[in-house]
Amino acid sequence: MGKRTSYFDASASTPRNRHERFYLPDGNVIFQGSKVFEDMFSLPSPPGEDYEGGSDDQPIYLEGTSSLDLARFLTVFYPRTVCKPDLEMTDEWASVLALAVKWQFEDVQALAVARLSADAPLVDQILLARAHRLPEWLYDAHVRICSRYEPLSLDEGRRLGVDETVVISDVRQYNIRCNRGNVDHDKLRAALRLLQQG
Repeated sequence: MGKRTSYFDASASTPRNRHERFYLPDGNVIFQGSKVFEDMFSLPSPPGEDYEGGSDDQPIYLEGTSSLDLARFLTVFYPRTVCKPDLEMTDEWASVLALAVKWQFEDVQALAVARLSADAPLVDQILLARAHRLPEWLYDAHVRICSRYEPLSLDEGRRLGVDETVVISDVRQYNIRCNRGNVDHDKLRAALRLLQQG
């Protein structure tokens, strides 16, 4: 996966564009609820010096954050309408989740996990939960994929990899054969521990 260029990458050659929806000219935005940003704006700026975020010429660079991901994240705080959420697709909520985890916005993280748990395919949930080290969500997604009626598809197996596909298939077969389709949580936990030790 290549590096994405955005307004927020610390590159002098990157064009600076004001986002049509999220550029706030008065600079009056304070983020609460994030341990990462907790002290960022409470530090005094040196007298007579430009400070990061103080003007268009001194933007705050959010290393490794694309403008698309940031816009999706800000949409959670500033929806176009309260009645219908702006974000509906798995990749949109995956962007929100990634930044919520990175910046430690616990409430936004919980919202993203809830939305993804309700709407995203189970394999996406497993991959996202593992990528962001969210063990409870990872376990829940495994329980649901092991107890669903349909077996893993070829595409799902490819995305999960051989080891995880075998573990899930083994637990599913055991559930069908010995447990009337109900998940044996001890067997699943043991299988997932083996997978982690890999």
